[in-house]
Amino acid sequence: MPESLKSATILLVDDNDSLRTGLIKVLARKGYRAFEAPDPENALSLVKQLGNELHVLVTDIVMPGINGFELSRRVHSMYPKIGIIHMSAYGIAETAGSEFYNDVVLIKPIPISVLVEAVERLVARDRSNSVGV
Repeated sequence: MPESLKSATILLVDDNDSLRTGLIKVLARKGYRAFEAPDPENALSLVKQLGNELHVLVTDIVMPGINGFELSRRVHSMYPKIGIIHMSAYGIAETAGSEFYNDVVLIKPIPISVLVEAVERLVARDRSNSVGV
């Protein structure tokens, strides 16, 4: 990972404990400050704590309570520049309603390299957008 991408903060939200734990370990090993939440309610609490330190939200779409799209809308309304990655095991049709056209939708199972590449791309975009601001 380029030195400029290190220390980026990622929040991963998924109700599948083993998947979430595995992905969070990979992101941490890659040098990211990686946080996890088992559901959107806990995620929103973490988002408020992290504030502008949060660079990328990685969220499952189908979860109990509010879904990943609604979580993304709420987070985006607080922090419009945040990168968002939606994940789904259900396929493309379910993701067609996403209004986050500039962000990423990944279909599970997700190869680790694909997730890391998507995160790196969004962090790099965030960093380039904040240059000179």
